[in-house]
Amino acid sequence: MYGRNCNPNTHRCDRCGVIDPTVALRSFPQVPNSVRSFFTRQPAQDWGVRPGPSSRTTYWGGRSVGDASSAAKGIVAGMLQRHPVLMVSFTYCPYCTKLAAKLDNERISYKKWEIDRSPNKSKIMDEFQRMSGIRTAPQVYVNGRFVGDGSKTTKMLANGKFHALIGRRNDMYVRNAPDLVSSVLEDHPILMMSFTYCPCCKNLKEKLDAARIPFYKFEVDKLPNKHEVISEFEKLSGIRTAPQMFVAGEFVGDGSTTTGLIETGQLQQHIFATVG
Repeated sequence: MYGRNCNPNTHRCDRCGVIDPTVALRSFPQVPNSVRSFFTRQPAQDWGVRPGPSSRTTYWGGRSVGDASSAAKGIVAGMLQRHPVLMVSFTYCPYCTKLAAKLDNERISYKKWEIDRSPNKSKIMDEFQRMSGIRTAPQVYVNGRFVGDGSKTTKMLANGKFHALIGRRNDMYVRNAPDLVSSVLEDHPILMMSFTYCPCCKNLKEKLDAARIPFYKFEVDKLPNKHEVISEFEKLSGIRTAPQMFVAGEFVGDGSTTTGLIETGQLQQHIFATVG
């Protein structure tokens, strides 16, 4: 502080090395009166930088600069309170983009918060790390509680647990296998029954995309009653393997047969004749 530790010869504090502002003002007469009155309205020993009650809070002239961590905590709490389903995201994160697409596909209402756009993003991420134990994105919160990262949330979307968590039923997971297969074939005139781990399914998908044939990929291995659903498809196709191609509810062929139909153009003609 000034006064007790001020060197009378240099007018500089021996402890912190800061020049007494009242002396500095006398050295510069061109300083506006408003600035001069701000520094001279209190005794000189009350001015300077001194530690406040928190190690992260500093005071200048008795005014608090603010605690960035406390501000970030308040911002995070407000966002969690306003948005029942919140996804913490980065603008450049491909995993965040994939999870957002899955949530959109399930028609789940949520808030996507790209925190790297915030000026105090580091402190905000510190707060989310305290709640989740991880510092990566995406992070999903439901009713203020951490649910999981991208992979865990994707699994919960696949098995229907996420829908139960937010209090919404997903018909895909509560209907019996015959009704489900019938409904899917009715809703999607061009359908490929697939497994997520199947390389033949991936190859057929690439063939369909190259031929610019619009279709719906139904990955049955994500369903909790997948065995019953596969049995229903087996009744229609006579095979239990994947992929299986259906047009207008009728079985067209497996992977190799459908690939041959694409190369000869017969599949395109069949789609045009039946679906339009």
